Amino acid sequence: MAITINGTGSITGISTGGLPDGIVDTDMLATDAVSAAKLQSNAITAGDLPSGSILQVRSKTWTTKIRSTSTTYFDVESHTITPSNANNKILILISIAVGHPQSNSGLIQLLKDGSVFTGGVKNQSLQLDNVSTNVRNSQHNASNFSIVHLDTAGGTSEITYKIQAKTSGNEVSINRTCDDINHPYGSPSASSITLIEVAE
Repeated sequence: MAITINGTGSITGISTGGLPDGIVDTDMLATDAVSAAKLQSNAITAGDLPSGSILQVRSKTWTTKIRSTSTTYFDVESHTITPSNANNKILILISIAVGHPQSNSGLIQLLKDGSVFTGGVKNQSLQLDNVSTNVRNSQHNASNFSIVHLDTAGGTSEITYKIQAKTSGNEVSINRTCDDINHPYGSPSASSITLIEVAE
């Protein structure tokens, strides 16, 4: 097709990629020319973004009330994420409303695809497999317990992160308010888990 300069000032007949490199510079691009929709297209992939870029965020909040006397771990909630690269990081942010009578502790553990976190995650300040809530009052202990952990994806298949709980004594509760447990002190009534994929 011949290249034609039209009377309106437009040019027809130029194929895609037909312009030589450098003919369009940054000064010729309009402000905000790269839209969010273009960034989300296949033209720009996760591999094009610098290390530390947030690639996706998956968040869940739940208010289901649990009261259990189980001394073995039971499932509380789970959430999933599918990483785009095995080397990317998954930032795990958990806030869970845990309560228990003063005479015992509520214990929390976090699992990745059915396996409890161990090794470097298991330490004195963040015992993910044995976390005791310690906010006390005269009748009941209640706290909004937080877990922050940076995990390595390790693959590109869907990952399931699961929260489990148990009691070391006679009761543990999740998302139960002061009215539910019949004491005058306020307590949190919602929990959340957020999974953030970060480019390596």
